[in-house]
Amino acid sequence: MKLETINTRWGRLAAHMQGWARCVMHGHIERSGFFVAGIFRQLAPQRTKKCLRD
Repeated sequence: MKLETINTRWGRLAAHMQGWARCVMHGHIERSGFFVAGIFRQLAPQRTKKCLRD
């Protein structure tokens, strides 16, 4: 495996995680009164997939 391939994969993963984290935080701010419910909603698979597409 070339080093560039590894770097590209990590770069993609980092960008993916950043996007997901931003999405989760947006969900939490949106419904700050329901913080725990917000976490569970964000962890729901269909919710996460929809979020990552946006």
